[in-house]
Amino acid sequence: VTEYAELLGYSTRTLSRACQTATGQTAKQILAERLLLEAKRLLVHTTAPAASISHDLGFSEPTNFAKFFNRSTGSTPGAFRRQHTL
Repeated sequence: VTEYAELLGYSTRTLSRACQTATGQTAKQILAERLLLEAKRLLVHTTAPAASISHDLGFSEPTNFAKFFNRSTGSTPGAFRRQHTL
């Protein structure tokens, strides 16, 4: 969120307030939703390993990606892929 706020020339707090007013969600929640959507798309539509996807999405460690994904979906990236591909 901090990087986006800086790119826009606003403080993190101002960006988060604006997002909250416009969508009812904080900037962090919006970014997390978007990251999750992209992660799901990549898991279903590519054969890239989860570690590679985590790197592409900006996670510092694959374990951080796995924890984020599991916390958000209740499933590991690998299990999600197996459930949603033929």
